[in-house]
Amino acid sequence: MLALVTLTLGNFIWLLLDMQYLNPSRRFVANLFWIMSYPLFLMALVNRTQTGGFLLSDRHYRFNLSIYMIVAMSVSYHFLIQPFHLAADYPFHIYAITFVYQFVDLGILFLGIILYYMVQAGKTERAVLFLVTGLILQATADVMMVVSYPDTTSTMYLLWTIAPLFIGLTGLLYRERPSDTWKEHRTILNPEYELYLPYASGILLIVLVINSYDWHFNVLSVALIVTYFLIVGRQFFMIRENKQILSQMEYLAFHDSLTSLPNRHSLITDLKRHVSSEHERLALLMIDLDRFKYINDSLGHQIGDRVLIAVAEHIGLIIKEKERLYRLGGDEFVVLLRNGSEEHARFFANALLDLFVIDMTVAGKTMNLTPSIGISLFPDHSKNAEDLLTKADVAMYEVKENGKNNYLVFDSEMMTKIQRKMEIEKALKYALEEKQFHLVYQPKINLQSGQLDGVEALLRWHHSRLGIISPMEFIPAAEETGMIVDIGCWVMRKACEQVKAWQSLGPTELHVAVNVSVIQLEDDAFIDSVRHILDQTKLGPHCLELEITESIMQNTKDTTIILHQLKELGVRTSIDDFGTGYSSLHVLQHLPIDALKIDQSFVRGLDESASSPMVKTIIELGLNLDLDIIAEGIETDFQLQFLKQNGCTLGQGYLLSKPLDRADFERYLKTFSAIH
Repeated sequence: MLALVTLTLGNFIWLLLDMQYLNPSRRFVANLFWIMSYPLFLMALVNRTQTGGFLLSDRHYRFNLSIYMIVAMSVSYHFLIQPFHLAADYPFHIYAITFVYQFVDLGILFLGIILYYMVQAGKTERAVLFLVTGLILQATADVMMVVSYPDTTSTMYLLWTIAPLFIGLTGLLYRERPSDTWKEHRTILNPEYELYLPYASGILLIVLVINSYDWHFNVLSVALIVTYFLIVGRQFFMIRENKQILSQMEYLAFHDSLTSLPNRHSLITDLKRHVSSEHERLALLMIDLDRFKYINDSLGHQIGDRVLIAVAEHIGLIIKEKERLYRLGGDEFVVLLRNGSEEHARFFANALLDLFVIDMTVAGKTMNLTPSIGISLFPDHSKNAEDLLTKADVAMYEVKENGKNNYLVFDSEMMTKIQRKMEIEKALKYALEEKQFHLVYQPKINLQSGQLDGVEALLRWHHSRLGIISPMEFIPAAEETGMIVDIGCWVMRKACEQVKAWQSLGPTELHVAVNVSVIQLEDDAFIDSVRHILDQTKLGPHCLELEITESIMQNTKDTTIILHQLKELGVRTSIDDFGTGYSSLHVLQHLPIDALKIDQSFVRGLDESASSPMVKTIIELGLNLDLDIIAEGIETDFQLQFLKQNGCTLGQGYLLSKPLDRADFERYLKTFSAIH
């Protein structure tokens, strides 16, 4: 701002003196104010570049800027300062002013180039271009003044008038940006023309030297020689930097950036090399950390990365000669054993399991990590590198499904199982569209009164080629693929429509229970979908019961919110498979639920020789919390009588009725109504 004010005062004084028709050489005061403004502009530019965090730390840009400045200074000196210097009839202060103008203008040009780089890098606002433009216009007018001195032109005055306007626009439009590091904004600093400008500068000097050469060295000749060596030096360093970049890229292509271990590409390359030899045996151990996602979600990805680094170092403790550790990505590691028999692979897997028994401390947090390990062997299981890796992966996932923290050697049954799983996942995409799903209904009886209380809607899938597929197979697949959300909505809508139709036939308070996956509860649109289904089917909210697994208690905060929202809708909720391991009595008493459903494994354990304390405890607990108690899987008369005597509220099972399709349930309903 101070520089702009000083420049404006100089222009104003010049205008007053010009109106008095004074000789230009007498306008020393105006020149003085102009000269004062230039150091101020330079100080402001230097401050701006420092505030922006610009550092000439890149050798490429130092070379370029040096070349630009040498060309600018040599051309300016040869064509402006030197000819002017030969004219001995000008006063000393004119010499001084001329030299000051030219060198300050060159300084402004130098810093203007820096500002241009900053704008291109996104390091500062584009409004700074107005500042650069204004200063270039000012410098151009100065050059015109020197060339035409003592004569003046209208163009020169026009440029001097416009330049402060552009500089002022910078202050009006500029918004301060937070300072950060220069290297973060290097992505757009290398347009093609930046590669050619130094060469263009050298060609310009060659043309000027040829045009002005008088068989004596002059400033242009010297500048050309210096520029030549700078360009050669620039090329030398660029070649060396490119080699370093290529070397780094080659390293990154074969190594993991986090742990510095060999990566997947390196593993495949090594496997292909080893499997080409039919006389070598290999063992491949796929290692996946159990519940690592929980560490990432609860402690953050930064801690998760440190855990992965620690795990790599941990496993590295038992890696010996002819054994190599790789990281595939995420929490997956692979160990390649050369000359590895199945016995050797099992021995190493047991050593890994023993290694992870020891708790790890990372960032002050102690954690117990366990691995799931899948093993494949060459040439027993495959002679193809990718296939060998796939089969180790299949064995590892089999360990995951069987309880984790163990190892398994691949066998063909695993592949058959995984292929069927993939077929089921593929078929699931079309099951709803092709109407392959249907519902069956298992009656729910009030054990104290013997009356029909409601039904549980159970999903069944009959595929045209795969046949009848068990819910134990397709429900987990639907949850993994996320399709359980759409399937669950379809089940709820069909069940509500059907029960509403049955209510019109007689039992006006018939209830329907629908199983709900945790994945559905985590969907943001779940509550709205329940509300929409009830509005569409006109079923009373109190006639719908949602059965939710015990695992929801792992996230009590979100669970409580969802259950309260369902309570506000008037929908009943029950905890399914109660007693299988997740429940907390402290949490349970605060959940807004209506019923507990005893897991059928406890009911099946009831016989005349057992005291069955667990079932009694669950019933007493539920009754004390004023909850309905539902027993499923009732198959014997002893089980039924035991549950009735101990106060169990509701029951279902094959002794009472098997699951029925729509037509059979309607016949059951008529028969049941006639008997009761």
